[in-house]
Amino acid sequence: MATINKVTNANVYVEGKSCQGQAEEVTLPIVKQKLEEHKGLGLLAPMEYPSGLDKMESKIKWAGLYPDAMAKLANPFKRVQIQVRGNMEIYDSQGRKEEKPVLATFLASGKESQGGTYKQNTNTAPESNLSVYYYKLVAGGKTIVEVDLDNTIYVVDGEDMVAGFKGNLGI
Repeated sequence: MATINKVTNANVYVEGKSCQGQAEEVTLPIVKQKLEEHKGLGLLAPMEYPSGLDKMESKIKWAGLYPDAMAKLANPFKRVQIQVRGNMEIYDSQGRKEEKPVLATFLASGKESQGGTYKQNTNTAPESNLSVYYYKLVAGGKTIVEVDLDNTIYVVDGEDMVAGFKGNLGI
């Protein structure tokens, strides 16, 4: 039987301060390729080739109104370090085999923030929508992806995806 990896809980840190129990949900940044279509005579169909990366975004849905963390993430002119730390449980046919850390680190600034919706007898769940400039995802000690837009870094599974690009541009 194959192993099964499960991450079912996490904790959010804003500028190193734990927000345990304060975030209901975090959407990690998505590293999305920009693709350029190529079509030409003699080809069976158009093809797409990578031409760079799209912007990265993240969202934190809060479990209530937390002014300290939310105020830091509302500022569009200051980048804030966010960490999401999780626990990956690894199962095989005998049950849980081991646990490994999952760490997502990113630098973001406020893009859109709201104070939530207020209803009688219902807790508000405000959201912070963020623009992301740096992102690194490590699971079980292995770096899956690292993107640093300011420093032209794009590494996937230890391979520099832009080494040739940087060398050719003299960067």
